[in-house]
Amino acid sequence: SQWLEPFRGVFGDERASYAEALDRHYQQGAPLDWQQHFVSAYATMHPWEDWAETWAHYLHMMDAVDTALGFGMSAREMDFDYQPFPSSTLYDPQHPGGAAFLSFVNAWIELAGMLNELSRSMGQPDFYPFVLPPAVIAKLHFIHLVIQQEGGRADEVVQDL
Repeated sequence: SQWLEPFRGVFGDERASYAEALDRHYQQGAPLDWQQHFVSAYATMHPWEDWAETWAHYLHMMDAVDTALGFGMSAREMDFDYQPFPSSTLYDPQHPGGAAFLSFVNAWIELAGMLNELSRSMGQPDFYPFVLPPAVIAKLHFIHLVIQQEGGRADEVVQDL
């Protein structure tokens, strides 16, 4: 589809040998700076895994925000020490739905912060132990746009925010 070349620009060239990538990953591990570019260490292994890990993360975020909204939960009134992501972090900063997508991502960050605070207050590890760098936000936006173009209903959650 028209997404193949953009996919390669965002996630890498999927034509690279998966077997070689797998061997390299288990022999050398993830790059030291993987947290700046990937949602997980395993996502560094091959473009297919980067896509799969980011896609799974996107689904978790969508489901959790949708569930929280269904229960009337909101962290909007909470005072968290983080800067909301700007439009420049998006895959396509000029996309007309960019502001709504950023609202979703920032709502997720607020919700995750609230859930982490609840977990800590119970002496438990963070509910959401991930940090989303700008490069991952761009990947998440790319996935969102693919879903949206293919007729997915992801915008329903985004529009509810």
